[in-house]
Order: sequence, then C-alpha cells, then structure tokens
Amino acid sequence: MPLSLRVVPARQGVTWMRDGFRLFAKHPLQFSLMFVVFLVTVVLGAMLPALAGLMIMAAAPLFGLGFMLAAESALNKGPIHPGLFIKPLMVDAKRRQALLLIAAAYGLCMFVALALGQWADGGSMLRLQQLQAEQASPDEIAALMSTPEFRNGLFIRLLLISVVSAVFWHAPALVHWGGQGTAQAVFSSVVAVWRNRGAYIVFMLSWLGIAILFGSLTALALAVLGLQNLAGMVIIPGALIFSTVYFVSMLFPFNDCFGNSAPAP
Repeated sequence: MPLSLRVVPARQGVTWMRDGFRLFAKHPLQFSLMFVVFLVTVVLGAMLPALAGLMIMAAAPLFGLGFMLAAESALNKGPIHPGLFIKPLMVDAKRRQALLLIAAAYGLCMFVALALGQWADGGSMLRLQQLQAEQASPDEIAALMSTPEFRNGLFIRLLLISVVSAVFWHAPALVHWGGQGTAQAVFSSVVAVWRNRGAYIVFMLSWLGIAILFGSLTALALAVLGLQNLAGMVIIPGALIFSTVYFVSMLFPFNDCFGNSAPAP
C-alpha cells in the first residue's frame, strides 16, 4: 500500500492518547488479554538465559505491531486476540525478513543502551534490585538512589532507550503496511518522528501527565481513607491498564503520519 508522510499539529498528540482510551473502552477484555500474554512472555523471558532474554527484547517491535493490528481490527469490527502477535510473520518472505532484521537491530541497540547504562551507574541498578529483594530499609534504598552514579546511569538509560524507540517507532508498521525494506523503513520512521516531533512530545508528555495525576490522586484518596497499605492493589492494575492503552494508541500516530493502515469496510 503506498504511504505518504504527513505533518500534523502538536496538539494531535493529545488526540492520539484520547483515541487510544476510546478504543480500549470498547474492547477492554480483549486488549487486556493481549497485554497479559505479552507481559507473561516478557516475565518468562527474563527468567531464561541471557540469549533468550535478548530474543524477547528483540521481539518488542513485533509485539507492538501486534497491538497495532489488534487496534486496526477493532476499528474495522474484526477479532482481537493474541494470535495477532504472530500475524506480522505470516506474510511474504521479503517482508518477514525485513521485520526480523528490524527486530534484531532493535534488540541489539537496546542491549547496548542497557549495557552503557549499567557501565555508567557502576552496578547501582543491580544493587537496588538486590536491596529491594532483601526488603532493605527505605533509607538505605534512598541513599543508593541519591548517588551520582545511580542518577547518571538512569539518565543515560532513559536517553538511549528514548532514542532507540524513536528510531524504530514506525519501522515495523512501514514494513507490514507499506512494504518497505529494513533500511527504508527505519529512515522513514526517523523522518516521520522528527518532522512531527511536536506531536510526539505532546503525546509522551500527555502520558506522563496522566500517570502522575493518577498516582497522585490515588495516593491522596488512600491517605484520606487511611488505606495506604492498599496502594499497590490500586496503582499496579492502573499501571497495567495505562500500559495496554498506550500500546493500543500506537496505531493512531501511524495513521495520521502515513495514512490509514487499512480502509474501513
């Protein structure tokens, strides 16, 4: 399908998030099931040897494309199920090879980003995970997180992960719907994100704002009710729902920047 790059106003970033919530509200159980399958796969991959974990990391673009296919199917009154995660690979050999190359490049870039972050923090993140597993005191954890090494490592991780995500943002979808090759899809993705950077910044800031607002209001409500010990039972499900809606909303930036993924019947 021929695609053409469009430039959208910055305020469109809020619309993308809103459309994600609207679509999720129509099919909450189906989309939630897909996210549970995705989350279980990631958790199981983290328990496997390093090579298997790297493969799970590399598969992230394919999972994202699976959610986009689910959103597209929902818009066209079609089915929504975890089988859509493997649908991107059930195509012609050329597109399948391009998708696998994108996945491999993404996994390698993410591995390098995390490795540089670990080098920068001198092992502080691993130490934090150890303290949390040992149920260390809040003061001890706070002291570790206040060190320059921890802050530098966290900043480098966030910066590099953001750059890698921006580079590969639309690449899988451009291969699947646009039939582009690996290099062309990555280049087109970079150009689209850069030319529409205002909308993408607003999009990400909108998600950050709603997450902070939800956490703050939840903490305030529980404090007023004297139920602070139930914070995890409220915040964790909320975070899972927001994460699911985020993946669902990924289709709308693509549609606005390159044209609809598929015409409505």
